[in-house]
Amino acid sequence: MSRLPALDPNTRTILMCGLPNVGKSSFMNKITRANVDVQPYAFTTKSLFVGHCDYRYLRWQVIDTPGILDHPLEERNTIEMQAITALAHLTCSVLYFVDISEQCGYPIEQQCSLFRSIKPLFANKQLIIVVNKVDQQSWESLDEDKKTQVQSLADASNCTLMTMSNLSEHGVSAVKNAACDKLLAARVDARVSGHKVDHVMNRLQVFHPQPRDNVERDVCIPDTVRKAKEDGSLGMYRNKDGTHKRTTNQGYAASKKDAGNDGDTDMVMISKKTARDMMWENGGPGVWAPDYRVQYDLKDEEWRFDAIPEIMNGKNISDYVDPDIEAKLEALEKEEEQIVAELDAAAM
Repeated sequence: MSRLPALDPNTRTILMCGLPNVGKSSFMNKITRANVDVQPYAFTTKSLFVGHCDYRYLRWQVIDTPGILDHPLEERNTIEMQAITALAHLTCSVLYFVDISEQCGYPIEQQCSLFRSIKPLFANKQLIIVVNKVDQQSWESLDEDKKTQVQSLADASNCTLMTMSNLSEHGVSAVKNAACDKLLAARVDARVSGHKVDHVMNRLQVFHPQPRDNVERDVCIPDTVRKAKEDGSLGMYRNKDGTHKRTTNQGYAASKKDAGNDGDTDMVMISKKTARDMMWENGGPGVWAPDYRVQYDLKDEEWRFDAIPEIMNGKNISDYVDPDIEAKLEALEKEEEQIVAELDAAAM
């Protein structure tokens, strides 16, 4: 286990499997930044390789597995068992690669037989059969018997069959996107079909108010508000002549709607200024900040604006500051300038 790469069993995962030399590692190098060794002989990949790619702003874990041979489970070696273990224990989207050109050294009949032998491991997983190397042997011109064998795998498993070529990059992005979409849809369905929603509903209580008597209770609007609404005086601002004007955005240029008959846009405030109004009057954000000392709750309000003493080692620094220090410093600088001037005059 210490030699295996760090796998996250809870993240979104794409897993590739199949016989050796069917194009798994080449596909891994295409969709991730992993640099998996690719050679024209079997079992070039001797362990699990993990790469990462992005799809729909999500990070995906891509796993390349060693090739699996078509023989009984007890005859499989340690290299093959890594792929079997990953298939058995990871919730992922599985890509089963089929080399229809048979350049991998295994006929299509043997590749289909391997699929049927490991088919129980595909339970509860999103499966896609990838027909690879269509640049060497096109799917349309494939022998009808071989095409029927591959198509029967997809029909029996109720999965998707897609064509692809790593060399020409035909269908590479389509296979990756299809695998990601199928797994995302499955994860969403699993959450919806779970009982988590029921647990949330048990915590909610919905009340439907019932009338306690036959008295009709209308909306209550205060008389002062109703009167101000009727005479049009409801609002924060008025024109200079006392007529009502709608509220404007403080700090922004006045529009034509804010101007009166004489074109005057000046307005008289009839309510207390807010901190936002004062901010715009004094330069806007970043230039003016409110003085929070006004909100201090002290015994004597006159204490709010007193300078806060600076304490060092239990002593007030202001007790050790000479109030005439600035005047003495200015006199000392003048004396220094006079001495320098006299020395310059004597040197001449």
